[in-house]
Amino acid sequence: MEEGNYRSPGGDMTELKQYLIGRLMWDPTVSDREVIAEFLAAYYGPAASFVKIYMDTMHTSVLETGSLVPAIFELDQAFLTPAALLASAHAFRQARKTLGNATSHQKYVERVDRSKLSVYFALLMKWDDVKNMVADARWEWPIEKTKEEAFDEFARIYNATGITIMEEGLNNEYDLATFRAAVFAKSSSSYRGSSQTRLNSTKSSPLAPLPPGAVRDFVLEEKSRKGKQQ
Repeated sequence: MEEGNYRSPGGDMTELKQYLIGRLMWDPTVSDREVIAEFLAAYYGPAASFVKIYMDTMHTSVLETGSLVPAIFELDQAFLTPAALLASAHAFRQARKTLGNATSHQKYVERVDRSKLSVYFALLMKWDDVKNMVADARWEWPIEKTKEEAFDEFARIYNATGITIMEEGLNNEYDLATFRAAVFAKSSSSYRGSSQTRLNSTKSSPLAPLPPGAVRDFVLEEKSRKGKQQ
């Protein structure tokens, strides 16, 4: 949305949204795809292609699930499938790996870290469901091995970014401590609208990367399952 970070930094891809809207207001005839590519290359450097994979993954999942994404939505939105979250996390891991530890890449590292917060937020809240699916399919887990370690990584970036609030509206109490309580208070597989569907796998190779088309396959299996229940 064009309002961006009007209360606190940390919104998903806010810098891109602001740049794109600004360019389109200046020249409505410009290609939005070209502007996006221009921004990603300048803002994320060598990691740009992997951030684009994250964006394309979420866009594909929205289309394939027929999701209508409002300004404010819960974690039970259909497009936030375990497969989409895993593919996104893999993309950010590759982005970080590509940048390495070069001092000249530090600004890109910080930007990639900030951008992965949205994926970490959803993964932490859906931890058990996604972990179970990875175990069944024998895919490679893309982030920290334990929920505690993943939360610590989220908290590190949260504090470095200067985020002060995690919920839009009048609720000023949803801060990092409140989020931590929500993550560890109960099994994350009990979030409203969670799915226990697992992807079929031959399990031929342990710790396999997320295969191409995994988001599509998961969506099709979900549709089939729901159709049988009706």
